[in-house]
Amino acid sequence: MLAAGWRGTSRRRRTWPGGVFAVDIDGNLIRGEFVEVDRPRTVVVTWGLEGDDVLPAGSTKVAFRLTPTATAAA
Repeated sequence: MLAAGWRGTSRRRRTWPGGVFAVDIDGNLIRGEFVEVDRPRTVVVTWGLEGDDVLPAGSTKVAFRLTPTATAAA
């Protein structure tokens, strides 16, 4: 099981193309915007570190391909 910490301590998002994508992961301010939202299959965002010259906010693109998983019966 993955620790919930990878998702960050705070998030702000507007989940439509052009909407704001912002998350704080251990003090790293990740900023970008939503490029594609195809619920429930795909989310594509631009990604980068606020104030960083090497990986500036919105300078890369990350695609999340979502697949259903089986859940254990309670």
